[in-house]
Amino acid sequence: MVHPATLALLTLAVPLPAQKTPHIQLGTVDGLSLPPAIARSNQSIHVGWTDHLKSSHDGGATWSDADAGVAGDFVQLASAGDSIYVIWRTTFGPPFDEQHWVNFNYSVDRGNTWQTPVVLNTAGRAEEPVLVASGSSVYVVWRDAAVAPGLDDIVVNRSNDGGATWQATPTVIETLSVNFGTIYLTAKAYGSAVYAAWANSSVFLNRSLDNGATWLASSSRVDADVAHHTHASHPNIAPTDTSLCVVWNDFQDNDNPGFDCQVRMNRSTDQGVTWPTADVQIDHSPSDATTVHATSSGSNIYAVWEDDRMLASHIYSNRSIDGGVTWQASDTHVNQSTGLAIWCGHPRVLASNDSVYVCWREGAFLGSDVNIRLNYSSDRGVNWEPSTMRINSDDDPLPRRSWPQMALSDSGLAVAWFLEHNVQPTPDDVYFNIAFGFQSYGSGTVGSGGDTPSTQGTGLPTRGNSFAMEISNALPDAHGCFLVGFEPESKISLPFLGGDLLVSPTLGLPLTTDAAGNAAVPLTVPNQPSFRGLNVNAQGVILDAGAPAGVAMTHALETWIG
Repeated sequence: MVHPATLALLTLAVPLPAQKTPHIQLGTVDGLSLPPAIARSNQSIHVGWTDHLKSSHDGGATWSDADAGVAGDFVQLASAGDSIYVIWRTTFGPPFDEQHWVNFNYSVDRGNTWQTPVVLNTAGRAEEPVLVASGSSVYVVWRDAAVAPGLDDIVVNRSNDGGATWQATPTVIETLSVNFGTIYLTAKAYGSAVYAAWANSSVFLNRSLDNGATWLASSSRVDADVAHHTHASHPNIAPTDTSLCVVWNDFQDNDNPGFDCQVRMNRSTDQGVTWPTADVQIDHSPSDATTVHATSSGSNIYAVWEDDRMLASHIYSNRSIDGGVTWQASDTHVNQSTGLAIWCGHPRVLASNDSVYVCWREGAFLGSDVNIRLNYSSDRGVNWEPSTMRINSDDDPLPRRSWPQMALSDSGLAVAWFLEHNVQPTPDDVYFNIAFGFQSYGSGTVGSGGDTPSTQGTGLPTRGNSFAMEISNALPDAHGCFLVGFEPESKISLPFLGGDLLVSPTLGLPLTTDAAGNAAVPLTVPNQPSFRGLNVNAQGVILDAGAPAGVAMTHALETWIG
C-alpha cells in the first residue's frame, strides 16, 4: 500500500503538464445535424448521431461501430449499471403525410453485444423522442404529431424489465389543445418516479410514481401567468428527495425593457400535483438569459445559461443547495472570459455528489478559434476553477464547434460534439475527447493458471481529489509494482520478458495482491493549478513463478488529471 500523498511527492520534479491528448474524430454526418448523444458505463463509452452508434471499451482510446442497428435520426442514449439503451427515429411515407417510428435497442454488457431492435410505435408521427432510464425501468416519451385534422398527444412507452418487453400501446399522458410545429419536450427518471415536461406558450408537467404504470389524470401547469409572459422554452426537470423543481426560459414582451428572456423556476412539494402561483426568476441578468440547462444531485440544483449582460455572450450559473428553496443572490460567471468579442453558447451541466461540471462552445464573435471548454466546481458551485479547460486540441478558424454533450462515471468525464462547417455541403464532423479520466492501451501477459492480470482506474482524477490504480485477476498474495511514467512521451512499446513494456518508467510503486489477486494504489492529486492536464501512465508487473518469464504484466493505464 502506498500513502495517498505519493503523487504529490513524486511529481514535484515533473515539468508543467502538456496539452490534453488530441481529440478523436468519430465520423461525419450528412443532412440534419442534431446534438450527438453520449452515455457511458465505467470504461465503456458510446456516442450516437444520425445513422451511427460508435462504442469504445477502453475509456475512449479506440472506437468501433456498434452492432445495434441504428439507422435514423434523433438518436439518444441512456445507461443504468451495465445496461446501455439507444433509440432512434425512422421515417416512412410521402412528405407531409409520413409516419415516424421510434426504434429501441439495448445491451446488458456495456455495449459489447446488442439485442434485436424493436419498434415502440407502429403508427403515428413521433416527434422529439426522449429516452430516460432508472434501474430496470426504461421510458421513451415523444410528441405524437397528428396529421390534420387532429390534435397532438404527449405519449410514453415503458419497459420495467430492462428493455426486454414494452407496452403494446403507448400511454397518452396529454392531448394538446392545438397542433404545434415544435414544442420543447423533456423527461427525467428518478427512482421509481418518471416525469415528463413540455413547453410551448407555457410549461406543463405530468408524472408517474409507480414506474410509469399510472399518471396524473390531468397535467399540471408549472409556470405562473405573470405580467409580460409571452412564451416559455427549454424546460428542465430537477428532482430531489424533498421537492420537484422545473427550470425554464421565459420570454418577455417589450413592455418590460431589458428583460426579453429570463431563467425562471418553480418548485412542487407534492411530486408535481400542485405548484406555487408565483414562480421565481433565478438569473440576475439585465439582458437576455437563454438556452438554460439544469440538473440536480441530492438536494443540490444547478442551472446554467448564456446571456449578453456584458454585450457579448457568456455562460452564467446559479444554484440551490436546499432543493430549490433558496438560490444565490448573484450569478456565477462560469466561463471566466472577458471582452466584447467572446461568444459562448450551448451550455450543458452535470452533477455528482458535491461536484458540478459545465461545458459549452466558446469563440470570437467573428467565428475564429472556436473551442469546446469546460469548468467545474468541487464544492457545490461555491468555487470554480480560475481558468477553463479546452477540450478540443486544435485551432481551426473555419468550422464552428457546437452542441457539446457530456457523460460522467467513476472513470472520468467524456465529451462529444459536432463541428459545424461554414462551407457547405461539407459534412459536419463528430468529435470526442475526455476532460479527465482513464484510458487503456496495449496488452498484458499471461500469469499462473492462464489468467492475464488487468488494471483499471477508479475515482475522479481531478485536483484535490483521490483516485486509485487497481490490479485484478493477478496471482494471489504476490508482490509487484506499478511502473509509472509522466507525459505522453512515456508511452512506449518495447519487447520485455515475453511481452511489451508499455511505459518508460520514472519510478515504481510497490504493491502486494490480496487473497483474491487484487491490489490498489491510492493517490491524491494536490490542489494546485500546475497538476491540471498532467498525464500519468502506469503498467502493473507481478512476480509470478508460474508465468512464462517469471512475471505477469497488465496492459497499461493512461490517466489524465482534470
